[in-house]
Amino acid sequence: MAVAMSRAVTDFRRRALIRVVAAVPVTSADALAPWVSDPALSDVFADDADIVSALQDLWLVELSRRIHSAPRYPLGPEQVLETYAGLASAYPTMRAVLDQHQDDPVIATEVEEERILLARAAGNLGPSAMATLARRGHDLLSEIPEQRRP
Repeated sequence: MAVAMSRAVTDFRRRALIRVVAAVPVTSADALAPWVSDPALSDVFADDADIVSALQDLWLVELSRRIHSAPRYPLGPEQVLETYAGLASAYPTMRAVLDQHQDDPVIATEVEEERILLARAAGNLGPSAMATLARRGHDLLSEIPEQRRP
């Protein structure tokens, strides 16, 4: 029980600290530099890559939330750009760090997910691309073993 409680506290601290980092204005050319030596972060994040990964995760969650709370879907290119810019201005350090690390292999999969999300939200994925994504999702779900009933 103590291990589970400790993990929950660590997860809570990670989420709280990453939101602080994300919202603070950029004060140097390397947006991550002021944070990497902060003892509060080094207690819950393994290294710089762990911080960047947590920021990308938060970015994707917040971007998805804003896109999917829009009154219509797909939004169209202009609305996607406005949504993206609004989120970037709300989280200047997060966006600066992610821009500086956009080619980092640690977040490559999440960056690809973000680009797919943006393309879908803008209405730029045609029916064949959407059908391919749907088939891949279906194939993935078909690998889940059936639940055994007593």
